[in-house]
Amino acid sequence: MDRRHAITCFLFAIVLLGDFAVAADDYCFEEYQDCVICTGFLCKAGCWVNAKLYGSDVKVKKHYCTGSMLKHRCHCYYCTHW
Repeated sequence: MDRRHAITCFLFAIVLLGDFAVAADDYCFEEYQDCVICTGFLCKAGCWVNAKLYGSDVKVKKHYCTGSMLKHRCHCYYCTHW
């Protein structure tokens, strides 16, 4: 049982270190834009255009809309590789 426990702990440590190594290489930031109408497609398109204006290596990781009937906000989460 001790051998299996040691192997499990070792594999778990490798998984955690692998995630930290990937996260250390990426720089991510979030921005938002106020808009009249926020739908998934329009939000994604706006985020994509802004990512291309920032640089060719900037990628949109996620996008979503928030807000009420009168005021919408499109949130964009960008990441770039250092």
